[in-house]
Amino acid sequence: MRERFDQQRRRVLKADLEVSLVELRGAVRILDLRRDGILDALGLDDQISTSRARDLWIASQRLVDLVADWFGERCDGIVYRSRTTPERAANLAFFEHAPLVARNLGALREQVDLLDSIVLSDRFEIQGWR
Repeated sequence: MRERFDQQRRRVLKADLEVSLVELRGAVRILDLRRDGILDALGLDDQISTSRARDLWIASQRLVDLVADWFGERCDGIVYRSRTTPERAANLAFFEHAPLVARNLGALREQVDLLDSIVLSDRFEIQGWR
């Protein structure tokens, strides 16, 4: 939620409450950019995951293309540290071929526990809810 609504300064607008929350399940093979050895092998540091600088964002997009070229379908995605909470959270980016099954959990407005949590723990503002 922090990554999705970061640019909106942690504001969930009324229209956002209609977005569907989807759970993905499956066994995937990933490149883990949280590991020092992987970053060292690629000549990178943690800024590839956590920086907001435009040149690093472009480099991260290029890295995704290179990983797809290097590994093809032997790699299903990339895990990296969250920009907003790098010490405690990770993000996953999946390639199109990743063997995942999606299950729609319903509209965001129906996720009462999640919404309560982000308001209380992460100081989100939610418009048009309750």
